[in-house]
Amino acid sequence: YRAHDAELQRSVALKLMHARFASDAELLGRFRNEASAAGKIGSDHICDVLDFGTSEIGPYIVLELMQGEPLSARVAQGPMPLAQVATIVRQVGSALAAAHAHEIVHRDLKPANVFLVPTEADGYLTERAKVLDFGISKIRGSQTVKTQDSAILGTPQYMAPEQALGNHAAVDQRTDVFALGA
Repeated sequence: YRAHDAELQRSVALKLMHARFASDAELLGRFRNEASAAGKIGSDHICDVLDFGTSEIGPYIVLELMQGEPLSARVAQGPMPLAQVATIVRQVGSALAAAHAHEIVHRDLKPANVFLVPTEADGYLTERAKVLDFGISKIRGSQTVKTQDSAILGTPQYMAPEQALGNHAAVDQRTDVFALGA
């Protein structure tokens, strides 16, 4: 949802978990994990998490409000110029490098989870790629969210073999690199 932060006088994006799901410890853990994972990375190419909390309507995450379109919409329009693809891949790679430096594996990298934001840099109109949705990310050493053995998490078209087989112990940074290539 688009929302207004009255304290800081700015528009934000509000991601809500329906209250009926808040009693599910695993789902709530994944929701909290999303806020924690994305919030700690601090990359220009990852959607900023501004707040996390719970209200009478359920848990919420406050995110930067971005204007633009998902990469999936751009891809659906047809082939893209190679220079544009290279720029997007470089930026998403930068986001992954920042996440991996914090020992976070996204596990669901796909065009729908990359948002293209028009921006100005040095007087030129360009785009900034931002990675979204760390809801099923894996934080090494974290015990906050357990994944059942053989449970398959992610989008099949972009899964590395170890992820598709449900071999969670083998899921690491290379899993995201595979998805980026796919």
